[in-house]
Amino acid sequence: MLPEAEVAFLDEIFLGSTAILNTLLGLLQERVFRRGHSILTCPLRICVAATNKMPESDNLAAFADRFLVHVFTESIPDSRLEDLLAGGWSFDNHSLTADATMGDIDTLAELATRCDMSVVRGRLAHCIRKLRAAGLVLSDRRLVKMQRLIAAAAVLGGRTDPSEADLWAIILAIPSKEEQEAARECLSSIFQPSENATLSYAVEDASLGPLARATNIIKVARRLLNDGPGQHRDEWLLSLEGVAREIDAGFAPGNLPVELKDVRAMLVEQLIDDEDQKAEASSL
Repeated sequence: MLPEAEVAFLDEIFLGSTAILNTLLGLLQERVFRRGHSILTCPLRICVAATNKMPESDNLAAFADRFLVHVFTESIPDSRLEDLLAGGWSFDNHSLTADATMGDIDTLAELATRCDMSVVRGRLAHCIRKLRAAGLVLSDRRLVKMQRLIAAAAVLGGRTDPSEADLWAIILAIPSKEEQEAARECLSSIFQPSENATLSYAVEDASLGPLARATNIIKVARRLLNDGPGQHRDEWLLSLEGVAREIDAGFAPGNLPVELKDVRAMLVEQLIDDEDQKAEASSL
């Protein structure tokens, strides 16, 4: 089935045997499937793989390098559990509809190949030098392919040629979570002009890192505080406590953005008021 697929998802990719991974390597790199003397040209356009653990072996790391984009996911925080449950319920109870066709993908890919990378190539080289100076060394293969991401970001942002607003896509090509966080900090000043109306959340996460999380936490906290407890005060207070715990777990006290610090103070004030009310009630 895979040699005939245009789009593929491979789960727990690094648990495959050496023979399977070698076969996949040819399919991913050259778009051909070999069996004995037979060679089949494969129509594969998009391949997404998932893993619970990144490989430590150099051989597997070389295979992982064939996947240009690396995205790391975390468990849903307490403050977003309602969104998780609502989204899961909606997904389970509705049929999927296609938002795009392979023709759309072809059109976007064609537009990306027409981008004039010389406009930002100097800035990209500067970013790479800064990463190297910070100890973040990427393979030559990954550096060359990184230009495709920047071109694709420009097209999805409505631009015919890339600009500094599209350099945020560099983060997606950094292979490990720790290195991505270091790269965000290293390139933070260069990422200031980052913008993309189509991929706003991705841009925010890639270019700002902790500040992006702070922005989302602030939105959730203010929504909870504005909505109030309603008829389910205990559930509301647990949600407030969950947001406060998320802030404390994700940010050192001395590094709290000003607005997030203010929101945390409001959460704590609300929780303390509730404890005082409980204490007063029990003393009566």
